[in-house]
Order: sequence, then C-alpha cells, then structure tokens
Amino acid sequence: MKSVPLISGGLSFLLSACSGGGGSFDVDDVSNPSSSKPRYQDDTSSSRTKSKLENLSIPSLGGGMKLVAQNLRDRTKPSLLNEDDYMIFSSLSTIKADVEKENKHYTSPVGSIDEPSTTNPKENDHGQRYVYSGLYYIPSWNLNDLKNNKYYYSGYYGYAYYFGKQTATTLPVNGKVTYKGTWSFITAAENGKRYPLLSNGSQAYFRRSAIPEDIDLEVKNDENREKGLVSEFSADFGTKKLTGGLFYTKRQTHIQNHEKKKLYDIDAHIYSNRFRGKVNPTQKDSKEHPFTSEGTLEGGFYGPEGQELGGKFLAGDKKVFGVFSAKGTEENKKLPKETLIDGKLTTFSTKTTDAKTNATANATTSTAANTTTDTTANTITDAENFKTKDISSFGEADYLLIDNYPVPLLPESGDFISSKHHTVGKKTYQVKACCSNLSYVKFGMYYEVPPKEEEKDKEKKEKEKEKQATNLSNTYYQFLLGLRTPSSEIPKGGSAKYLGSWFGYLSDGSTSYSPSGDKKRENNALAEFNVNFVDKTLKGQLIRHDNQNTVFTIDATFKGGKNNFTGTATANNVAIDPQSTQGTSNVNFTATVNGAFYGPNATELGGYFTYNGNPTDKSSSTVPSSSNSKNARAAVVFGARQQVETTK
Repeated sequence: MKSVPLISGGLSFLLSACSGGGGSFDVDDVSNPSSSKPRYQDDTSSSRTKSKLENLSIPSLGGGMKLVAQNLRDRTKPSLLNEDDYMIFSSLSTIKADVEKENKHYTSPVGSIDEPSTTNPKENDHGQRYVYSGLYYIPSWNLNDLKNNKYYYSGYYGYAYYFGKQTATTLPVNGKVTYKGTWSFITAAENGKRYPLLSNGSQAYFRRSAIPEDIDLEVKNDENREKGLVSEFSADFGTKKLTGGLFYTKRQTHIQNHEKKKLYDIDAHIYSNRFRGKVNPTQKDSKEHPFTSEGTLEGGFYGPEGQELGGKFLAGDKKVFGVFSAKGTEENKKLPKETLIDGKLTTFSTKTTDAKTNATANATTSTAANTTTDTTANTITDAENFKTKDISSFGEADYLLIDNYPVPLLPESGDFISSKHHTVGKKTYQVKACCSNLSYVKFGMYYEVPPKEEEKDKEKKEKEKEKQATNLSNTYYQFLLGLRTPSSEIPKGGSAKYLGSWFGYLSDGSTSYSPSGDKKRENNALAEFNVNFVDKTLKGQLIRHDNQNTVFTIDATFKGGKNNFTGTATANNVAIDPQSTQGTSNVNFTATVNGAFYGPNATELGGYFTYNGNPTDKSSSTVPSSSNSKNARAAVVFGARQQVETTK
C-alpha cells in the first residue's frame, strides 16, 4: 500500500495538531492575507482547570492497599498506611495472584475476590452488581529476616479493595439519589497500642492491621436490625454534592442493645461520574478507636445509569484506609436521566492480506515525510475491523483507560499535543491526545510499541520515541472521551462557529492518507463547523493539512432536548495522493457520523465515523451499483471549540 502522510514511525501519522489554546484561526485566503475576512479565537469563558491529582485521587476502576504489621524487631516505629502504598488495579487477579504467592501454609483466604461482570452481573452479598468492596487476605502470615535480623512481621497478608467494571454514562442532571451499602477498613499497626472498640481480635492494631472482624459487630438482620458496617450516601446532581456517613453496628446481646453509630461524615464534590472530597470523623478526640482523623476520599458511580457507587479514603494521620460500595434505592429509578459521559474506541488494523496468494503483509509506514511503501490491499471486508464501541471513561477526559488502567492525557507545560510512552502491565503504548485547549472533550490514538531503555537527554529521548515507535501489531486504537452538555444548556437560538482539528486514516486499498501534526501546531489538519441552533443543523469540513482541500464534508442534525448529533460524512471524489503521476483512484463514500456537544453551553463538540468498504453485498443487473468505493477504508475522530471573532 502506498502511504502519503507526514509520518514519523508507527502511526504518528494519525495525529493532527489542534489549533487554538489562546491562539487564533485566520480564515483569510492563503494567497490574500490582507483581505478583510474575520479572524477567530477560542471562546475561553467556559474553560476549566485541568485536574492535577495526587495518586489517591486519580480516577480508576478500582484500587486498594495492603494490610500492615508491626516490625517486632524494631517496635519504636509504627507501620503506617501511606498514599504511596495505594495501588490502582486493572483487575482483581492482581490481588489474587499476590496473596497466593505469599500463602506458604496454604491457608484458605478470607473474603471474596470475584470481579463484577458487565455481561452477566450477579449481586454480591450486599446486593451490588457493578462495584464491589471488601477485604481479601490470609489470616496466617509472617516475614522473617533470618540473615540480618532486621525485621520480623506476623499477622495477616492481603488487601482492602474496591473494584468496578462499568463506569456510569447516563446520570440525572438534577435531583437527589440515595445509596446504601457497606464499607471496610484496615488500620496501621503500632506496638503497645490498643483500642477498646477493636477488642474482638487478640492482636488488632498493636501487632497487625485491625479489620472489621475486630469490632463486635451485629451479625443478624433480625427485627430489622442493620448488621456489620453500613455506608449511606446522598448524591445531589443539581448542586454536584455528595454527602453521607460511615457507620458500625453494635451486636445485640443480653447485656447490650443493638446500636448503629456513625464514625465518619462524608463531604465530596461530584465531577461528572466521579467524586472527590473528605471524610470527617464524628469523634475527633475519642480514645476508643483510631477513626479520629480527617481523610481524603475519591470514588465514582458505576453501572450504565449510575446505579451504584464505590470508592476509598485514607485518613490524614495514616492510621485508617477504607473502601466502600453502595447501591441506589428503588426511588432513584424515577429520576429522569440523560447521557452525559462519552467513551468511544475505534479499533482498526492496517495489516492486509494478499488476495492472490492469501499471504499476510503489513501496510508499513515510513519514518520520513511523504515517502511511500507498497503492499497489496485486502479486498475482503473484515466485519470486526473499523468498529467503534463504548468504553468506560471518567467524563473529565483527563485520563484514558488502556487495558483497564488510567493513563493521563494531560499535556506537559507548553505542550499542545500530549505524545508519550506509557507502560501498562507488560506492554508499552505510544499515546497521543489532542488538544490542550479542549477542556471537555479529548480525542487521540494509541498503539503498542517495543519497550525502550531510558535516555538521559529528554529532547533526544522524545525524538527517538517518534522515530522508533514501530507498531508491534499494526493495530491502532482511536478514542474520544468527553463530558456532554446537559440538553437544557444547549442554546435555543443563534448560531456558532467551531474550529479545531481532526485525525484519522483514509485508504482506497492501494494508497492511504493521514494528517499529521506536532506539539508546535504545525502541519495542521483543520476541522471547521457551523452550527445553527435554530434549525438544529451542523455543517462542517475536515481539511487536508498540506493543500487545504476538503477531505470530508459533515452534514448533521440534532433534536431539541438532546445533546448529540448524527448525520453523514462524505468523501466526494477525494484524491488521496493528488501529486501522484501514476493516476491513483479517487475515493467516494458516505458514512454515518455521530457526535455530541461538550462542556457548559455547548462550548465544544466532537465526533467520529468509520467506513469499512462497500456495504452492497449483492451483484446483479437488478441491483444498482453503489457510488461508494469498494476498497475504501476510513477511521476519523474530530474535536473543536466554539469561537469568538477578534479584530487582532
């Protein structure tokens, strides 16, 4: 296949530089810079400050912390719970494997490690289906430094964790939602320190982490008595506040009555489908227990409609780490909801099969600009190729989940496009995201590359990454993440201009084109849209980076009371390589485009479309031939920001 992008290894050809970010768009004709056509710049009135989060507050599907034990060979130092010890989990198998490795006495682990299933979810003991929390540990463990005699630990080995499999996409815009569930905790270990509330365990806190079983909790639900540890929450989606409490229950016996007592108040702010805030102790001066310090809390809503929530907290004195999960009440189902969070992923491969020999060949790309490589195109449509699916995302679009692990899309200082290597598990990915001027929608791509050794010179390192980032599988992933505009905030009248950029892949089976860009905003592939909020129409163009010719025209509509649009993306007689002297074929096709408005008052928009060959599978004199090019393939993502005219 012949390839004619600006390419720098792998598939950096997919990314075009986004314009904006305080700069302006000049729409004067290139040959007539002194004309009086208007100039535009980003409307920054609704920009938000990007989240700069500490480790504990980074959004994820779940995470946890290890139980600790007192070093019996140095009893002067307590074993505290540190934020650096918090681990983000992409799968609960991480916990299971680690506990099994330490289970030298083959003790049966305590707790459940089942993962929530989004395809066939089953309720756990507390009735949750989308997010679980709890402890998983072995109750007999020790670690002894026989060689140097510097440490000896004895206690429990395992984790306190929470984990969910499907983040919420559809949530109430207003109204209150109540949740009720459970929570668990682990504590620090401190020699000689005992608490009366934790007296159910012989070594709780002074030898090893105390756990819920060390409290004499109610174990029966008889006579409507609540049991165990109880969590309660109220989410106000109008004010974006989450409040609640964490409780324990005293077991009813012949000498004491059942009692439900609050240990923490919860005060947090809702950010799309996540929340961040504080846990505040109700008894700061208590000597009965260690739950006396304010702590940092983070979590999120799970289930397609936010049916459940889960999260964690760490006390400021590092003596308590807690996890929680809860299920919404039946009354919550009556609240009107709408789709507010987008996570879209398009997967496609440039690996092709020779139709004559049925041998596999790679559609390779060059490390130099505007060079070409030939290969034979696959004329057989792969039904699974160029498909877009929904993925879990966190709304704020600052983090992308790759293999269930959150990867930051935040640019470094001065960067307009984020382009970095990230290690996820045992794989290394090249991840590119656009753009720093987009606050509520992010789009980009990633692909697997070989891991490389660290280089001292950062500038050299970045150049080498671009040059040597060869895709291992010729499989690429385009993504779009965003926090949609509530439908009530979509303007009812007037019109607006949006400018931004696009990137993607376009092929006719023998030649391909992809826009490219860099952090300096050079080689721009412009995306330009005009939206009429009265007629509810959106018209746009996706333009080449080199000759400013239109590659795709966008024609879409949206409905009142909705925050998304749908329509067509058309390639009309597009010459993929207009400078070719070999007369390459032109591409014609029409595909369905989907997109939405993002941010307050529709300040941004974004969308995507794919095309995977001629859909007509019949061939006869009675079936008219399609105008769509049979061998055409395309995968495109775009984003843009609302503009204001400027005289500068």
